[in-house]
Amino acid sequence: MLNGAPIFEVTTDAFSNVPQNANKSNPVKLVGCDGADEETNRICDEFPMYMKIDYIRLYQDLSEDLPADSYMQLGCDPKSHPTKE
Repeated sequence: MLNGAPIFEVTTDAFSNVPQNANKSNPVKLVGCDGADEETNRICDEFPMYMKIDYIRLYQDLSEDLPADSYMQLGCDPKSHPTKE
């Protein structure tokens, strides 16, 4: 935050208009990186100097008229995308 405004923000447009999202039935994954990996951050010695993630907020549409596979399911083997053999 800078003067009460977010410095970086991922808007809903980034998730709803993804051109390379050819297979929309796959479960969505979210990865949050803190920049601490030395192998990944070899861009320069000063990157990142400081990084603070205050919060990550996710929203889910809980409308009653969603398709059956659009509701939140916890676990590694949801009925809509079974992974166990």
